[in-house]
Amino acid sequence: MHLNFIPLLSFCLFISVSVRCQDASTPKPATYAIFTEVGGPGMQLSLNFDTRIQGREDGWGIRLGLGTNLGSNPNFFSLPVGVNYLAGEDGNYFEIGGGVTYVHIGSSTDNAGYHIGSKDFYGPAQLFFGNVVLGYRRQPADGGFHFRAGFAPSFGMNMFSMFPYIGVGCSF
Repeated sequence: MHLNFIPLLSFCLFISVSVRCQDASTPKPATYAIFTEVGGPGMQLSLNFDTRIQGREDGWGIRLGLGTNLGSNPNFFSLPVGVNYLAGEDGNYFEIGGGVTYVHIGSSTDNAGYHIGSKDFYGPAQLFFGNVVLGYRRQPADGGFHFRAGFAPSFGMNMFSMFPYIGVGCSF
């Protein structure tokens, strides 16, 4: 299963919402975000959607993503799902959250292993990892450029790993 379309999809979604990001006159708070992230719960590269639950720019939210390792051998697909809480004001937030990431490791052409955190995996596999998200998020109240950075400790399958992350996108 090759997922080389994810970088193209990420780029297209980022460009399509960038026009919306240019409009800072929107009176409604920015409660949605679409962003591309390197590292974090998606592991290598992921496209994510985040929404605030309470209709305001801070507080509780839900995240859903789609990730890949760009077809490395062996390739993988990841699906990070989680809840988060944003504390702060004026578009600057501390983010704390938790969730689960499903990972499907595809078959290898030369029986190569795949190293995740403190454990090696071989051949096709379906895995679930728990994760915690701790970081900074820049999400302007009226929408616009979205930035995030932090750490996502991941655990499960007799493994622990600390995935740093950085992401950019659009809040609207």
